[in-house]
Amino acid sequence: MCECQQTERIRRNWAAKSESYVRRSRRMSSTVRATVEAFVRLAKIRPRATIIELGCGHGRAAEALAHVVEDLDYTGVDFTQALLDSFVLTESPMPRKLSLVCADISRLPFSNDEFEVAISTRVFQYLPDPLTGLAEAKRILREDGRAVIAVPNAWNPIKALRHHQRLCSPRVVKAWFEQCGFRDICVESCIFSPWARPWASPVHLLEGLRYAPGLRFLGGATIAVGTK
Repeated sequence: MCECQQTERIRRNWAAKSESYVRRSRRMSSTVRATVEAFVRLAKIRPRATIIELGCGHGRAAEALAHVVEDLDYTGVDFTQALLDSFVLTESPMPRKLSLVCADISRLPFSNDEFEVAISTRVFQYLPDPLTGLAEAKRILREDGRAVIAVPNAWNPIKALRHHQRLCSPRVVKAWFEQCGFRDICVESCIFSPWARPWASPVHLLEGLRYAPGLRFLGGATIAVGTK
């Protein structure tokens, strides 16, 4: 199956399950918050930064991001129109700028050097060719702009038992960034407390395991950042 056929199959699959996905998704969950906090820290996202989210879905990460980045200048891209139609920010301040675009993140309809930060959470594992998507992210970033992505971690023992989803190890994701020519690459993992419903819970302290030797790469999500 060629790449375009794979992309179309993925598109149809997401269109078919978008309604149930939106209904089941928990907004402002501990998983989403931990991922967004890692994005802000690793990509050094500052107020008023121009941010593009690749595979934005119905706005879960954007909602968490708007809580921690002032005057958010946000563009969300997804190739499932039904998810964009469900995009909402129910619990966060409205961004200074909000734009939604239906497009394939492997062929982005933007000029070179448009954004300061590109983010993506749990999307690149679905791409037929992750390198194409990451190269596109690099193309649309300004000089010294940063791309940061999170994908399910193949080194996490719980994720490894879930064979229905594609998993990506820290070593593999680092290789993606290297092959696309990013510099200052940093790879770690996050989400050691995926079942903590109240974010103020002491379980949040488990995220400190990302600093522990031997454990720092075992979180539920591989997360990597690179500079253009």
